[in-house]
Amino acid sequence: MNNFFLQGLQHPFFTPAHLITLLALAMLLGIHKRTHAIFALPIFVIFALMGLLATRFYRPDLSFEVILLAVAALIGIIIAIKVTLPKMMLFILASIIGISIGLDSEVIIIPGLKASTTYFNMLGTLLSVSFTLLITTLISMTLNPLWNSIVLRILGSWASASSLMVLAFIFAPKA
Repeated sequence: MNNFFLQGLQHPFFTPAHLITLLALAMLLGIHKRTHAIFALPIFVIFALMGLLATRFYRPDLSFEVILLAVAALIGIIIAIKVTLPKMMLFILASIIGISIGLDSEVIIIPGLKASTTYFNMLGTLLSVSFTLLITTLISMTLNPLWNSIVLRILGSWASASSLMVLAFIFAPKA
């Protein structure tokens, strides 16, 4: 069980789409008001939990990696041009990213595997994505006032470029 929990903790760091999207969302929340981030973070956690629990009963054929990377590219562009979004748009983005990461983090079902080990993996993933988003949002809020948020705008353009490069690798013809 302990091994499955650790695998869940590591999962977002070994999935480029999850990591890039989490960092992009954190930077987006960092350039907005604190009150927006305070409400968007729990929404993200709730929707990530819903997505993780849904993987026990629903196996989507949809590629959530592509959705996450496209959203990360869009968020990176929004950060780079420094557009302030309404609170509701931040909530919608947080919920889309949360549920997509949850649904993309399905645990492989092995015959004879206890349900509790699967839930430990989900718990590890949920804790990992939640704390990653929280910590990077706090860092982004700290960096935002520096140099008129130029640091975050540069990082936002990097997030956009990184997600587009990963998308290019996904859609590249296999040799």
